[in-house]
Amino acid sequence: MNLRCQASALEELQNLADSDRHSVLVEGVSGCGKTYVAKQYAKMLKISDFISVSPTVNDIRKSIDTCYEIESRIVICIENLDSGVAAASYTLLKFLEEPRENIYIVVTCCNIHKVPDTIISRSSVVTLSVPTEEDLMKFSSSYPEERKRIISDRDGVWRAARNFVDVDYCMNISSTSYYDHLENLVNIVSSKKPVSDIVWSLSHYPDEKEIPTSFAIKYIISNTKDKRVKKYGIQCIKDIDNSRLASHAVLSKFVFDCKYGD
Repeated sequence: MNLRCQASALEELQNLADSDRHSVLVEGVSGCGKTYVAKQYAKMLKISDFISVSPTVNDIRKSIDTCYEIESRIVICIENLDSGVAAASYTLLKFLEEPRENIYIVVTCCNIHKVPDTIISRSSVVTLSVPTEEDLMKFSSSYPEERKRIISDRDGVWRAARNFVDVDYCMNISSTSYYDHLENLVNIVSSKKPVSDIVWSLSHYPDEKEIPTSFAIKYIISNTKDKRVKKYGIQCIKDIDNSRLASHAVLSKFVFDCKYGD
């Protein structure tokens, strides 16, 4: 699927593939398609083996050790390295200092400032743009007509979709009651209930299934008319994207600011 927000990055990656670059760092906001682009890089290299790895010391070490035992070419994608502990970056750095010909590394991150300079200097950096409305619509076209029809009747929910992860979440909501609950989030955040009760209601459906924090806040700022709530919500989304605070802490801060802030 050709998406406008990835066009420039894919062109850069093709040049890197032609140069047989073994270490690439793909940066961009959450949900902009970094893993998809990493898979495209593997295809450009004509490599069929592609594995995604969590940014933990154990997972990185285990995947690299496994690759040492094979001779065929493989692409390892380290997902969201900026969200892992520092030791995970140093585990990866040790490999980058002693690279193997058959192993290609693609690192993804949302906040490049949390990636050690030593890794950046050993990698070719490719930046993804934020998805456009056209990109999101094109991505949603891959879902069944029934799912798209439901979303078209829930305009407020669609407005909260700012990236591909959000679109995927919208399209896979399994219950009408979930949509109803989302459409009540603006009223919930403005209620006079205690902060803890509001936080719980914003982060859980009535059956106690969790709601992604970023999506809940995006829904509220996309549908509220309260400028204060919008301001606090936008700041919280920035905190999440930049990995400044854990999601639960961001949501608590958002509710507290909405209730007691200036």
